[in-house]
Amino acid sequence: MQAFVRSPLSGNAIAMYPAVFGHSFITRVNQFLDDSEQRWTVRGELLGLTLKYHGVCGYDFSLIRDFFAARLGGYVDPNLVNTFSITIDGVTYDWCCFESDAIEDVVERSETYSFELRIKQLAPNSATG
Repeated sequence: MQAFVRSPLSGNAIAMYPAVFGHSFITRVNQFLDDSEQRWTVRGELLGLTLKYHGVCGYDFSLIRDFFAARLGGYVDPNLVNTFSITIDGVTYDWCCFESDAIEDVVERSETYSFELRIKQLAPNSATG
């Protein structure tokens, strides 16, 4: 599996490592006196993604760290100017951002890095910012 991000890294895969995908919805529930429920979707499906990196060399880690810093970590500008798009298996997800403000890395004995990047989609692809 490869994931591509449109960025200064464009054209380079940022992930050829295990990834965990999730899709989230926001729903509302009305519960009635007889314990029956009525549910409906308030917001459509959005992507949630965890990229797990193991044994990444220092140069590659610095490229990812620089992209993370350029996107301001988990900060989201009100105009969504620091969001990015990610393409997974030919499907592009727009309006993505990181979930955290820092990359918590672990340096291994061979001077390689292991870390996770959590990414979430803020709006459906049809939204405009």
